[in-house]
Amino acid sequence: MNKYGADALRLHFYIANQPGEPKNFDENDVDQVVKKTLLILMNVMIFYELYQDKAEASRIAPKSDNVLDKWVLALLQQTTNEVTDHLEHYEITEAGRKLADFVTELSTWYVRRSRDRFKSGGKDAGLARTTLGFVLRQVAILLAPFTPFVADEVYSRVRGGFESVHLEEWLKQNKLSVEDAQLLDDMTKARQEVETALAQRAAVGLKVRQVLGSLTTTVAFDDDIKTIIADEVNVQEVRHGTETKLDTQMNDELKSLGLVREFTRQVNALRKELKLTIKDKVNLVVQVPDQLKSAIEKQLAEVKRAVIAESIEFSDQAQEHKIELNEIKISITLKK
Repeated sequence: MNKYGADALRLHFYIANQPGEPKNFDENDVDQVVKKTLLILMNVMIFYELYQDKAEASRIAPKSDNVLDKWVLALLQQTTNEVTDHLEHYEITEAGRKLADFVTELSTWYVRRSRDRFKSGGKDAGLARTTLGFVLRQVAILLAPFTPFVADEVYSRVRGGFESVHLEEWLKQNKLSVEDAQLLDDMTKARQEVETALAQRAAVGLKVRQVLGSLTTTVAFDDDIKTIIADEVNVQEVRHGTETKLDTQMNDELKSLGLVREFTRQVNALRKELKLTIKDKVNLVVQVPDQLKSAIEKQLAEVKRAVIAESIEFSDQAQEHKIELNEIKISITLKK
């Protein structure tokens, strides 16, 4: 308990098996609960705080047209319904596991897929911020019986409204609308298509950073979900067909796009190495071959947004940091 805290131990016992059943205690299992649930939740909290404004987290589900916002709110309601049902039937283990699963989904799908929205500024960034604040507030309430201290920490940091999460009423169960149920099903199918496509990439040795032409899916998805799939698999187009099939044919344009993706990844790795935050805009000076220069110029606005740069200047002179992109040697200087 001194090493991991009371909440970690409590949650471990809740989700290991039903209270009253024999338990084989292993410290590694507690460690996994911390890493796979509690630390993930706190990392989401830290991410939210990077963009948090001074307002209290919303007590009412925000209205958003963004498919990811709609999905996470539908999943939250489904989780609320299921956790409540389990608790009312004294099925504490099932309830705890459902909550742990939701925390994973929140981090690995919603937050990861929404990062660019948070960075973008404007109305869409505001909707993403409001949605995540609302979700964290609700999660704190759901977690209160399982991890009272962690729940109170999250609740206070999102400015939940009361002095403590333990003064809140329990969340209401609401039947999912037909649209929400369909969205949850579509997103599950979309992620299965993504998993298959990524396996096909790995089988032929093509990194995800390399842009490809198209992906054919077995489900006819709406455009919003197609966009998510295309971005996740890194293809230019998503089509509907009879089997999940990735078009792995390459051309010069796709190779150039892949180089630009690798360039932005390397610059962001350098930003991290230099301990720059998302609030630190830079002026970028780069020495690159003409082929890469032309590719970057074609996507200049996107590259600047991706690396959080005020400007990108091309130079014939060697710069401070040396980088290699697929055997192409370049150099970069970042100026704050």
